Amino acid sequence: MLFQGVSVYEVNSLAAISLLVLYRAFSNVYKGTRPDKALFFTFIAWGWTANLLYLVLSYCIDKEYLILGDQLGEVIILSLNTIGSLLFLLGTRYRLQSRFPKATNISHLVIATVVILCLLSFSVFAKSLLLPSKLLAVGFGSLAVLAMGYSYRTYFEETRQNFSPWVTLPLQLSMYAYGILQWGYFLQDSPTSQGLKLISPYSLFILGTFFKALHMFGLVKFFGGILHDYAAKRKVFYEAKLTMNLFDQIKHELATPAAEFMLRWSEQCKNIPLSRTTDPNTKQLSSLVEQITGMLRAFKTYQLFESDTNLESRESHHNINNLCDSAILTIKLVLKPAVRIERNYCSGPTVYGMEAGFYHILRNILKNAVEATMTVANGRILISTGLVPENNPEKVIIKVLDNGGGICNNQIERIFEDGVTTKPGEGRGHGLYIAQTLAVKYRGTIKASNMEWQYGRGACFELTFPYCPTKK
Repeated sequence: MLFQGVSVYEVNSLAAISLLVLYRAFSNVYKGTRPDKALFFTFIAWGWTANLLYLVLSYCIDKEYLILGDQLGEVIILSLNTIGSLLFLLGTRYRLQSRFPKATNISHLVIATVVILCLLSFSVFAKSLLLPSKLLAVGFGSLAVLAMGYSYRTYFEETRQNFSPWVTLPLQLSMYAYGILQWGYFLQDSPTSQGLKLISPYSLFILGTFFKALHMFGLVKFFGGILHDYAAKRKVFYEAKLTMNLFDQIKHELATPAAEFMLRWSEQCKNIPLSRTTDPNTKQLSSLVEQITGMLRAFKTYQLFESDTNLESRESHHNINNLCDSAILTIKLVLKPAVRIERNYCSGPTVYGMEAGFYHILRNILKNAVEATMTVANGRILISTGLVPENNPEKVIIKVLDNGGGICNNQIERIFEDGVTTKPGEGRGHGLYIAQTLAVKYRGTIKASNMEWQYGRGACFELTFPYCPTKK
């Protein structure tokens, strides 16, 4: 007895129920936003369900509430443990399949489970098979729990969130220790290991309960970290809304006089003799009109992206050169960069989608380039567009190249993950993630690399979208 009237089975079962509830809660949290994470937590929750059934059955057999015979009872318990191990491994494969594609293959895991269950079933009739089948079952279970610990390790290595050691250590060490503890149960029951029984079954269950409680502690702290990150994202969202309100006010103040000015200018242009169209003053005024037009377009697209609830209803054909100009103009207005932005456009790079979506992608990419070069002497950015192949275009290519030093090698593969950033401060690292999400929506891609060019080393972002010419 652990306490008066309370057994170690009951305490261990309570820990398993708590883990089951926590993992189901996490699964529901991520269900609508991150299906990969939701599946991870769902399978782990089912694994703890099998573990709970294993404990309940062990308790019933131990108290002789269920009479199955020693060998049959042990086979059923090991079978439940093997099914639970399969569920754990199916969950961890969503984090480990990129590193161990063969080991986490679903068919391989299912075949291994079926082989172990068959051997356990045959061992009911052939007692000589019990020890090797039990060895496989325990090894499979130990591997599953260790895989859980390693999957948490890979997550903490790859995520941009800075979790405290009170989160990372309990979640990893509890599973590593629990995986090793599986062999303690095997040694206790094995008839060939009488001299290796260094710890009592009672102590093994106490340790198992402790490691589960430690895992629960880590999960609660982990959930606290997720909530903190959510609060930071909400802060960014509200700051963005405040910025949008400012843009709305500016647009409102400029729209009417600018429209009146451009109307009068267009009327005036009709009366300008052809000989005066090359006059410097006329050219300067024409350039000013183009800037005002681009500025109003930029404010319009920014406003649409923030407010429109039916984005698909605004999809149409757009010249990507015009959207690049709009993005450049708003960057200059907001950041006032002391860098030179050069352009090298091709003719007619037309794409199809929502104007505000393409604009937002370009603005985020360009904003990162500007921030990277603002501290560089003679900062330069080159934004170019092209069609490939040239004779029969299928793709529109946009490249944004800077001389800001480039992206660190250990971050370049993760630069499009939500929250990954090279800049200090909270609430950063969402722009490129959003840009990539929008690019995928429009059947596009974004790639990041480092490149040497005439102005030095810098980052190169290459965007690709389907070429969609307007119908004549």
